[in-house]
Amino acid sequence: MNRLVKSTLVVASALALGAVTLPAAARSSIGFLGRAQNPADTGCFGESYGSVVNNCSTQKLLILPLTMDPGPFNNHLNATVTAYAANATGLVRCASLGIDRASGAYWGDAYQNLPAFGSRQDIVLPGAFFPPDGTAYVACWVGPGGQVNQVRY
Repeated sequence: MNRLVKSTLVVASALALGAVTLPAAARSSIGFLGRAQNPADTGCFGESYGSVVNNCSTQKLLILPLTMDPGPFNNHLNATVTAYAANATGLVRCASLGIDRASGAYWGDAYQNLPAFGSRQDIVLPGAFFPPDGTAYVACWVGPGGQVNQVRY
């Protein structure tokens, strides 16, 4: 076989492998892409290197919309939130939610607390269903001085 035929076969093989459907890669989102649930609380959240920090003296709810690839089956959001709790009053707790656009119905699980305060740690959230025509979110109650750094899903 001459070199031209060999190189053509190699290129064709590489293109064929690239056309194989692979599962979506893991995604992540920085905390700063979130927003306050209550518009009056918008001024409480500040940005620090992509993280969101609660600068108010009480807990505030932060909502993080996530980009998902819904299909007819297996529409589950499995997320891990990296957060920081400054002290016992600044704890962070999060939950994953799925919302049906047409009806407004939502699915979610119980809020999961950050394991400890004083260090950056992960909160592993149980999966939440979202319908094919719905959207997926992570909601976090952030105490004073608490931070939401990143969501991986």
